[in-house]
Amino acid sequence: MKTFNMLGSFMLMILAHSASVHAQAPREQLKLMVEQLQKTPSDTALREKIIKLGTEIKPAPAIPEEANRAFVKGGVFQKEAKDASAYEMAIAAYREALRIAPWWADAYFNLAAAQEAAGNLVEATASTKLYLAAVPAGSADAREAQNKLYALEAKGEIAAKSAAKTAAETRAKQATQIVPGQRIGSLMVGMTPGKLREIAGDPSDTFKIGQWWTNYTWNEGLRASVKMSLDAVDSLQVFGAATQFRTAEGLAVGSPESDIRSKLGPPDRSGRVKNEGGNLYCYRSGLRLYAREGRVSYIEVFRPGGFDQTYCEARFFE
Repeated sequence: MKTFNMLGSFMLMILAHSASVHAQAPREQLKLMVEQLQKTPSDTALREKIIKLGTEIKPAPAIPEEANRAFVKGGVFQKEAKDASAYEMAIAAYREALRIAPWWADAYFNLAAAQEAAGNLVEATASTKLYLAAVPAGSADAREAQNKLYALEAKGEIAAKSAAKTAAETRAKQATQIVPGQRIGSLMVGMTPGKLREIAGDPSDTFKIGQWWTNYTWNEGLRASVKMSLDAVDSLQVFGAATQFRTAEGLAVGSPESDIRSKLGPPDRSGRVKNEGGNLYCYRSGLRLYAREGRVSYIEVFRPGGFDQTYCEARFFE
């Protein structure tokens, strides 16, 4: 009888120890997983496992003081933020809190709010999904999180539509933009004659100037000069009906001559052109304009290095 009692007591001790070890195992597992996540913070699958384990441990894992410190600071940064960039301090603080306690639902909720305020809708969506995983299924918090995901989805669609509109407007503007020393629309100084034809099509007229230049002209009011030694476009010019092309300042063929100085500033060289009766305005940035009878007759962009050697030589002027 005594032996049995001793054996029974021993077995109870083993069972009690086993139960204690089993109770501690999930917390030890959580600790190890958190340490691993700190080394690989972009491991979303591991983060989700930590969140799941955190919801299963009873009572819930305690929030370390350093995590709570970062969380409180994040709240202050978020409250005091005046613009999108200022929310980055709050975002960084919440990330620090989650680095220490990656199972913490409230930190994911606040992080998502700060990211949304900063305009980072994709990141806000990801954080909201993690918050949803960290709260009890079917709870009011879960319902709120799911509704927030729907709202973020709608905001994302609005942002995408706005971005598409802006991109289209930018492309349309670039298609008719004159950039000194660089391009007219999609035609570039320095491009090959083959690429020029590919974009603009076959010219209506081709004229060679000795062995040095070939000028291509299109009826739409476009001319390109190709330097034969480089096999590249050296200048581009718009004239006549090509009034849709404009500089950033709004100058176009047909603009008042007085707008040249008022919008572009004093030219680097200007004067009356010999034997033509018009005025030439040259800018070292790679732009020259010819005006006659008070209106801009043509606008030309050229390789900036050609200012003195080719396009704006003193011999052109009276």
